Amino acid sequence: MHVTSLSPGASAQHLLFCKGSCGNAEKNMVEKSMEQIDLDSYFRSLAREEAERVFEVKGKATAPREDAQADDYRRQLARILAKKYVSIGEVALLLNCSDSYVRKLVKRAQKKESRHPIPFTDLDGHIVFKLSRLLEWVEQPKPRLRAAG
Repeated sequence: MHVTSLSPGASAQHLLFCKGSCGNAEKNMVEKSMEQIDLDSYFRSLAREEAERVFEVKGKATAPREDAQADDYRRQLARILAKKYVSIGEVALLLNCSDSYVRKLVKRAQKKESRHPIPFTDLDGHIVFKLSRLLEWVEQPKPRLRAAG
């Protein structure tokens, strides 16, 4: 009797060869292995389709959120650019930095520790920035200090 290895990963050619030249018991084993291979490929294709569906749905779910965030950002910028004076938080949004960094720039300007101080107006403790002057300041080149050495 001819004994062959009939693992689920066996090649289809090998199984077809055995199917034609083996005994009845081996033919049954070959047919069951063929069914197993078909089931394996069927389950792989199901898993692949499900994964594609999940990733497709996930991609679609994040796109509107990103679009909503971009739209919100555009609305905020339009609102800020329509003003004559802007707040610390609005300056931070325009400069893409934190509120605390803008406050640090103001402190340095108040103490005259900056070669290019940020232009601001102190309204009795309330700091505001004239938008036109701020935008000019942003465009000015600001040379870095060189380290002594």
